[in-house]
Amino acid sequence: MSRDAGQRIADVLQAIDRCQRYVGAPDDEGEDLVDMSEDAIEWNLQIIGEATNHLPAEITDAHPEIAWPQIRGLPEPPPIVMHGDAHPIRRLAATAC
Repeated sequence: MSRDAGQRIADVLQAIDRCQRYVGAPDDEGEDLVDMSEDAIEWNLQIIGEATNHLPAEITDAHPEIAWPQIRGLPEPPPIVMHGDAHPIRRLAATAC
């Protein structure tokens, strides 16, 4: 069953909200919690990318101020992950969401 544009936008908004909450998770709560929050952030970034890939052109064309190509690329692993950055996913989410 295909999801309509309204459902996909709701998915994006929910994933953004979750990313923003998880970015605020404290670093001093233990390595496992940090790893879990970063995994959750990465998953929600993928949801955002996948949902925006399926938005119709009339929606994306109506909002040229949004960087659709970059958002659609969110399912791809960000290049900063490859450079040994301790918390690249949190930093990406903090700037993207």
